[in-house]
Amino acid sequence: MRLTGAHDEAMNPQPTFAPGPVVVGVDGSANSIEALKMAMNEAQWRSVPVKAIISWQYPSSYGIEGMSFAMTDPGLEDEARAVLANAVARACPNDADRSTIEQVATFGAPSKVLIDASDGASLLVVGARGHGGFMGLLMGSSSTQVVHHAHCPVLIVPQPDR
Repeated sequence: MRLTGAHDEAMNPQPTFAPGPVVVGVDGSANSIEALKMAMNEAQWRSVPVKAIISWQYPSSYGIEGMSFAMTDPGLEDEARAVLANAVARACPNDADRSTIEQVATFGAPSKVLIDASDGASLLVVGARGHGGFMGLLMGSSSTQVVHHAHCPVLIVPQPDR
């Protein structure tokens, strides 16, 4: 005799996922392109869209005490969009598949932008290391921040072999 009903559901739960997109942080590095590929696989498995995000900031200001000059460049956002489009093209050579990826370039610190974007996402995917920082670290500062503060599960993609 086989019991069915609530007991079966408790013993064999079906995975459930938030219906939001798989969000992926992109900075153009080889590791972020691997993260984008992983995000596309996860999104396909979950039947949700991919939202690829790059962030940009103005360089720090400089000056002497009492006077500072902000270095601004209106081309930074355009450059970020170009880096993102190039990364998406490298990760997804098929034009039809590429068109399903929402590409977002936004102003702000990478970790804050990704943490904010994780609200309502089914998964946040980031590379273990991006551009900048200290090469000996296992995880970069952005990936470390999102692991601790994201509003959804986080997948850290290790660096590809060099």
